[in-house]
Amino acid sequence: MKRRYKIIVGMTTGLILLWCAIGIAAAYAFAHVARGGTIAEVADIAGTPVEQLTLRTSDGVGISAWHVKNNPDRVVIFAHGIGSNRKQGNRSAVMYQDWGYSLLMVDARGHGMSDPAPCTVGWNERLDLAAAYAFAQNAGYKTIAAHGISM
Repeated sequence: MKRRYKIIVGMTTGLILLWCAIGIAAAYAFAHVARGGTIAEVADIAGTPVEQLTLRTSDGVGISAWHVKNNPDRVVIFAHGIGSNRKQGNRSAVMYQDWGYSLLMVDARGHGMSDPAPCTVGWNERLDLAAAYAFAQNAGYKTIAAHGISM
C-alpha cells in the first residue's frame, strides 16, 4: 500500500510540475510576442487635427501617441488592451470630443508604433501611462481623465 501511495504521489507531483512548466512557458511566449506594427497616420479625428507624439518613459521606452487638442483644460488619456493599439479607442474618442475633452491616445510599449518591449500585463505599462499623465500636466490640462480597456 505504501509503495502504491508513493507512486501516486510521485506521478501527481510530476504532473503538477509539468503543468506549471507549460504555464510558465506559455506566459513567457505570450509576453514576448512582437505586437508592433505600422498604424496608418491620421490627419484628424472627427475634424480636429491630430498631433503625432513620441513620449519618453522613466525607463527610456519611446511611446507613440496622438494628441488631439479640443479643450485646453480637459483631456482624456486612452489606454488600449493587450495586442491592440491606440486605434482601439477611436469610437470612444469621438464621444469624448463631443463632451468637450482633448484626447491623448497612446500605444503601450511593444504595441503599435511604440518601441519594442515585452508585455508585462500592466506592470511596466504603468510607466507608459505615467509618461502620458506627465505630458498632460506639462501641457497645462487641469482635468486629466483616463479611459482604459483590458490590461
